[in-house]
Amino acid sequence: MRDNPILTVFAVGLCWFAATGRADETKLEIKDVPEVVMKAAMAKFPGAMVQEAAKEVDGGETTYEISLISHGLVVDLAVEAGGDIEEIETETAVSDLPKGVTRAILARHPGAKLMKAEEILEYDDGKEDGHYFEVVIVHESRRMEVKLTAAGEFVMAESDKD
Repeated sequence: MRDNPILTVFAVGLCWFAATGRADETKLEIKDVPEVVMKAAMAKFPGAMVQEAAKEVDGGETTYEISLISHGLVVDLAVEAGGDIEEIETETAVSDLPKGVTRAILARHPGAKLMKAEEILEYDDGKEDGHYFEVVIVHESRRMEVKLTAAGEFVMAESDKD
């Protein structure tokens, strides 16, 4: 059976795009995270236990991702190299979601099962710039993620979640 040169070129191009089309993330030992980044994380969550860390470079910008446990909850922080926090994602029990969030999801997806939730706080120049909830749901055998404000307004179209 002969190789098809068009398929070969397509496959090579697809692999190249997959390898270069996303940010470069590297797992780090906690001791290798810059001190200014760790100080910012620990100032926001004193007494938390750091679980893991990663460094992500995207478009020349370096961000450190710190995963920790605070008061029994998983918290993920994105911290700029200079120590400014960009985003905080906190694991949230589905039963603790604001009523407006739950009502909005069930109104749009009647009978959906809410599987997992995270509270998202976004920051810009040290000030809170966004407050959202991401919720993984299963509706009509389809698993998806929705993003809403605390008042229950959808801010992101549903996306399939693997």
